[in-house]
Amino acid sequence: MTTQRGTASNRALTIALLATVGGLGYANWQLWGYSPDISAITAAASTAKAPAPFAIDEASLMPVPRSAAEFPQTRSRPIFFASRRPVDRTPPKVVAAAPVVKAAPITPTFPLEQLQLVGIVRTGPMSARALIRAGSDGQGNWLGVGEQVRGWKLQEISDDIAVLESNGQRGEVKLYAVVAAKTR
Repeated sequence: MTTQRGTASNRALTIALLATVGGLGYANWQLWGYSPDISAITAAASTAKAPAPFAIDEASLMPVPRSAAEFPQTRSRPIFFASRRPVDRTPPKVVAAAPVVKAAPITPTFPLEQLQLVGIVRTGPMSARALIRAGSDGQGNWLGVGEQVRGWKLQEISDDIAVLESNGQRGEVKLYAVVAAKTR
């Protein structure tokens, strides 16, 4: 009985498929002989007073440009801020400058030869930090330009040298000084 049902459904599917192919073949045959009119519209036809029912002005479809001032919430809540809170656009308050006090001269409490440059990190084109270890200090201190360690002020950081200054005395601490001394 299942073979009879399967055979009947196969026949119906085959007939439907043949009917679809036949219909598409007939549509192709009809279109094959059809040639659309591609001649130009004559001037007499265009001056006729009959209104064009489907004439569309393309300029009317374009949205009217609007200024950013018309969208105050969009301007005050920028899209790319995670919080989307309004931006504070008030001008910063001017605070009177504190009187400049000349710093007391720095006296080194540690000899420059016992300072060791362990590493340099650059976080941007103009900002760098140096890891300087003093003597037996295990961890060391990360310093930026202008910061101090053991009486020495960090003046400059290059690729492998840190320049320190104290009381007019300048000195360099090299990054690979320990490795060079051990290989000799």
